[in-house]
Order: sequence, then C-alpha cells, then structure tokens
Amino acid sequence: MGVLPDHLRQAALFCVNTGLRNTEVCNIMWDYEIEIPELRTSVFLIPKERVKNRQDRLVVLNTIAQEVVEMQRGQHSQYVFAYK
Repeated sequence: MGVLPDHLRQAALFCVNTGLRNTEVCNIMWDYEIEIPELRTSVFLIPKERVKNRQDRLVVLNTIAQEVVEMQRGQHSQYVFAYK
C-alpha cells in the first residue's frame, strides 16, 4: 500500500475492508449511501445493474472503510472515489 499514490491507496484500502471488486469500488456513488444514525455509520446499497451477479449488494462498512469514506467526503459530488 505504501507505494500507491494516495487516491489509489484509499480505494485499495476500501476494497480490502469491504470485499468489493475493483469495478464496484471505482463506480460507487454517494447516492448509494444509506445513513444509519442509530449506529453512527452508513452502508452502501449498490444497485444490481452495477454488480456482476446482477443482485443488489449491501456493503457494510467496518471502522476502517468508514474512515476512508469520511476522507473521501466532499472531494467529488457524485462518486466516492474520483481522480481528476
């Protein structure tokens, strides 16, 4: 991870901590986020059109994945992970 540029390191860290495929990570959008205030966290529900097996995918965030999401917040209006 140390040799990756920051934007790729964050995406890779998210990938490792969620189990998402590269395509799912690259295309994850803020619109997919569902806040869970009772747990002070959020999840992402990726629609079946964006998932290889064509079933909606619920992505539960552990603390590391949640930290990555918070670091990405505000960097792009549509996508969680964007570069230029």
